Amino acid sequence: MDCLFCRGTGLVQTKNPHAETDLEDCMDCRGTGQLTLTDLLAQFPDQLKRTAEGLIANEIDIRDLQADLDRLTVEIETAIAQDTSLKNEQQRKAKRHELMQADSYQSALLILQQAKDNQQRLKIKRQYLADQFAVAKLMAQEHIAGLSAA
Repeated sequence: MDCLFCRGTGLVQTKNPHAETDLEDCMDCRGTGQLTLTDLLAQFPDQLKRTAEGLIANEIDIRDLQADLDRLTVEIETAIAQDTSLKNEQQRKAKRHELMQADSYQSALLILQQAKDNQQRLKIKRQYLADQFAVAKLMAQEHIAGLSAA
């Protein structure tokens, strides 16, 4: 188990079972620069912003890649429509399948799928950061409440 600050900053994991709820018990953070709840909270907005920007850039890439794939599909359909040797729908369907197996089409399809997979990873990361931020805010509220009670 690691504390939110260590996880968020990429520092090493701690073995302390109380580190998630008691930051002062995290041996890694205590030795790396006097962690404060402000430090913990301050990192999240920028990380969320960068992740959202990455998601937007990825969505633009997906639109561009989809446009390229659509252009290749139109070229295939045009080639089939202009081929007078194809006498029936079954022959046209076979030719379409053959042309879609070409390296350029398959490569474009693979790149588009990879971009869509990356988009899902970015969405998961964004939600994970938002959840971490919510937990860190609750920890700060708990800490403040503890100071008020003391």
